Amino acid sequence: MTNAADPRTLLVPSQPGTPRGSPKRPGPKALKPFNTGDIKVLLLEDINECAGQLLAGAGYQRAHFPAPTQRLLTSAFPRRLFRSTRFLRCRSKTRLTESILRHAKHLLAIGCFCIGTNQVDLNYATQHG
Repeated sequence: MTNAADPRTLLVPSQPGTPRGSPKRPGPKALKPFNTGDIKVLLLEDINECAGQLLAGAGYQRAHFPAPTQRLLTSAFPRRLFRSTRFLRCRSKTRLTESILRHAKHLLAIGCFCIGTNQVDLNYATQHG
């Protein structure tokens, strides 16, 4: 049985304490644990080595590129590195444009350690998760 207003809504038979024909709601989404050794963190621009040591100590893979980073981002090397990066950390001098972010297919988060986020193409990042 479906709801005429929304054909995607599945209606289930009434159960005790629920109205007849109430929409079926999905259960909570199960979190999938991950192995930190499989997670690559890319650190761009100047970062205190202590932060890198903390990430490595927690088991994360890390790649660190001190300033100047922008020249590296225009070459093919970092783009290959972006393909497997899950977390990216940058500061204000690094410009993360659509042409760069396009290569980061598995990126989960960008951390901007600066005032503002105007160096990141937020429209592209938002549209692609």
